[in-house]
Amino acid sequence: MWFSRARSDPSGLAVPAVSASVVDLTTDDPSENRIHRMLDELGVPWAVPLRELPTRFGVTRHPVYDWDVIAPPLPKLTLPGMLFPLSTNAFRLAAPSPADFFSTVVSVADDPRINVEAAVEFFSAWLGEAAIEASGGFAFCAEWTAGPASVSLQASGPHPYCTPEPSEADRREPRLRRACSVVIEPGFRPALSVLEREQLESSRLLLRLDDDAAPRSLDDLRRRRPSVTNAPFAREPDDSCRRLLGGLHVSADGRTLVVCRDQLLVIPRERVTAVRVSKLTRARGPAGSWLDLICVDEASDDGLSAVTVLEKSRTDQLDGRARSLGATLGVPVDIRPAQQNA
Repeated sequence: MWFSRARSDPSGLAVPAVSASVVDLTTDDPSENRIHRMLDELGVPWAVPLRELPTRFGVTRHPVYDWDVIAPPLPKLTLPGMLFPLSTNAFRLAAPSPADFFSTVVSVADDPRINVEAAVEFFSAWLGEAAIEASGGFAFCAEWTAGPASVSLQASGPHPYCTPEPSEADRREPRLRRACSVVIEPGFRPALSVLEREQLESSRLLLRLDDDAAPRSLDDLRRRRPSVTNAPFAREPDDSCRRLLGGLHVSADGRTLVVCRDQLLVIPRERVTAVRVSKLTRARGPAGSWLDLICVDEASDDGLSAVTVLEKSRTDQLDGRARSLGATLGVPVDIRPAQQNA
């Protein structure tokens, strides 16, 4: 399927969905993460809170795309054929967590495979060789992962069955049509503090998170990348988290919630303002429901964000759990009417 803008590609390039032969560099020791070490050597501020980046590096208009970016000076990033500097979007600028991605594009020839090869050659000096996956003879990609971090490369040539209209960005910079998108997602998660570790060790179970998104193992949890809204609460999981897998816990002093679902989240109870259930009935898409903790979020437009803790495939499975959880936490419960999944 052709996408005008791939969800996993913040650079904005029009690239098809291609399954890469991923090089997995994950180790048991997060301090040995090779992607993080590469970013440190290149000077990429991957662990700096997003709210500090504008002061350090300023905010500029992207030279091709119609949005604001933060582009730190990176003299050691000698990636050949970069059409513009590596940058992150100037979005959620009050966030205490670091940027969730950095991106650029590479063009050394009017050939998508050659452009991917050029990027692979550069990154292989730090990360080792990566195979280039081809799809239909016109789309190419490669990827490295290390725990929650990834470096993804994608490029495409003329589609054999359709010719999408050029975007405004393509008209400004025609080389984008065959360029290689470079997206680096650091997946930053700080280690547990001494106090947080004590709270985890003393915590008791409030709610079993028995949905498909619950982690099957600690290794599975280590590899998952936090979402933008989860990131302020996300922590690096370690062996002490095994008993927490698939559960929502509360610390002995009642001040902290610990969610161990697709991430290890440590949420101050005072940040939780409500419990919400949203529902979709089957239409073009499947039916389902999900339970969110509504949390204070200083970086969002309305000061709130939703942290999903449980999902079900039916619309009638979460109301009781939400009411019970809301009563335990002493917060309002918002059970919303079902909407069609159009």
